[in-house]
Amino acid sequence: MRKGTCVLVLLAALLGVSAASVTSASAQAKVFKWKLQTVDDASLMEYKLLAVKFADRVRELSNGRLDIKVFPAGGLSPSFEVFDAVKKGLIDMSQHYLVYWAGKDPGLYACCEWAAMRDPLQGMVWYYHAGGLDIMRKILAKHGLHYLGASPIGGEHIWSKKPIRGVADLKGMKVRAAGAAGDMFSILGASVVSVPGGEVYQALERGVVDAAEFTFPTVNYALGFHEVTKYIILPTYSGGGTYDWFVNAKAWEALPDDLKKIVEVALNETTLLYWLKNIAETEVVMEKLRKHGMTFIQWPPEEMAKLEAARVAAMEKFAAKSPEFATKLKSQMELLRLLGYGR
Repeated sequence: MRKGTCVLVLLAALLGVSAASVTSASAQAKVFKWKLQTVDDASLMEYKLLAVKFADRVRELSNGRLDIKVFPAGGLSPSFEVFDAVKKGLIDMSQHYLVYWAGKDPGLYACCEWAAMRDPLQGMVWYYHAGGLDIMRKILAKHGLHYLGASPIGGEHIWSKKPIRGVADLKGMKVRAAGAAGDMFSILGASVVSVPGGEVYQALERGVVDAAEFTFPTVNYALGFHEVTKYIILPTYSGGGTYDWFVNAKAWEALPDDLKKIVEVALNETTLLYWLKNIAETEVVMEKLRKHGMTFIQWPPEEMAKLEAARVAAMEKFAAKSPEFATKLKSQMELLRLLGYGR
């Protein structure tokens, strides 16, 4: 399946229920007030075009019956504690990375990561057309949470203070990473340090880490990674990743059906518009990085294959310990093969 095909599949998924299909507000006038904490800093494009735009759209479509107040990373709870805060109802919903909480449930290991990249929207195809949404909802239901949906993120690069020209150069390096990416770097001989995204800049600046992976260029540029690194590894080492949107299950069930539909429609619409903006903005950012003087190191296919092999090995090793993750990985690998993996 080519990239254009995946884009069309995403469009079909997101627009299958359009805003035009949402019925007007019912006579039930109760106003629901929610708090949403995102993983993103308030200065980021993602904060404005995802979390804030989503909340604004829900408020508009519901005629104010569902009022969602948005908080940036750390606004109500430290990022690594958001899962429990939503579970307890201290926060109603979050746009985050569930991979941070694999320690709470093995099914969350690498949930927004992929063993290989075959299309930048493969994660979205999995969620909405290959059973991913049902799988994630079953996992989160055990924790009193409702998995609402996903938004795509761009592929991740390795940002480094020193040149990395191949897998061998990773040995002994201190690398910021999380989830399956962390296990991948460990297999390749790096010393892995896990810190929240908002602390990566300081970790690089202070020499706590030599290199880092964290989300994608628009976020990394906004966080100033180019100020504390000199090199970017091309191409992206991962892809098909996603933001996760999850809600306190009791808060979700308390909503009337028409408001639930409005929330789903608003998320789909916001996701699509954000992704289109992200495509254009990524190219703008890459050009800014070139002008800034960043050195782009292009890894040959054989070196990228070593990264991929380590990533697959990390996931398969974990699958041997967790039947639940094994089921999820099998589902994702089936989609990857459909998209061309292994051909």
